[in-house]
Amino acid sequence: MSLLLGCAAPDLYAGVGAIAGPSVGSSQMMATMGPMPGNVANATATCRQLAGDKATFFASQVVNVAYGDMDKGGANARYTYSFGDTAHAGQYAVVPVQWTLDNEQSERTILGASGLGPASPLPGGQGTEWNAQVDNAVRLTKLEIANVGHAWPAGTGQPNSAAKGGVWVAQSGLDYPAYIAGWFLKNNARASAPIPKPETVSDGGWQCVNYQDSNIAHVLAGRAYDYWGVAYAKGSNQMMGLDNMLLVTNVAETPKGFFTLGHCK
Repeated sequence: MSLLLGCAAPDLYAGVGAIAGPSVGSSQMMATMGPMPGNVANATATCRQLAGDKATFFASQVVNVAYGDMDKGGANARYTYSFGDTAHAGQYAVVPVQWTLDNEQSERTILGASGLGPASPLPGGQGTEWNAQVDNAVRLTKLEIANVGHAWPAGTGQPNSAAKGGVWVAQSGLDYPAYIAGWFLKNNARASAPIPKPETVSDGGWQCVNYQDSNIAHVLAGRAYDYWGVAYAKGSNQMMGLDNMLLVTNVAETPKGFFTLGHCK
């Protein structure tokens, strides 16, 4: 559905994140069996047809396609699911990863992106990214999530448990909601941050500087840094909240290059 919405309304959806889903225009009844020959070409044509005269918006859309390395055909696949089995929650091999590989090829064509770059491991061994660019900007990422099968990567930090999280939730490993939020904010091709307007307050030989701006503007200006979609003040490492355009935060630069929450005193 994520890929379908991105194709049908690229003017409304600046970014798409899809985990282990069949391709646009495919038969959902084939999900566990894998794509038919010609699937990439069919998905590409169907997506463009759905977009119609809105296809120009593909020029500023970003797409993240992901799969678990323990899903069907994955590099670490080992547990085939059978009804009632709860011994390997979050790690069952059910839907072929070839769907995601096809989706990556189709979306790269639609976005006009380059071939995939080299593998880039995520912190803590949580997965691996491959990026495709347009004009040196990431427009598509293929993500292989480590130690996850056909399941939602919740990343709660708890052990996988059918009793506590369900069979189709991977509680350990990557927190995909946090990951994809940060990925969207970092790669959004339609967002622009306002120019900061600093207010200065004299403090002896050093001029403390107050900044009031959105968290994403603070990050872009180097007053904060982003970690998994959350902004932290540079220097003090104080958590500022979600790294987005809506959350406005006051930070003070005192001394130079060191930022704390609040105002100059």
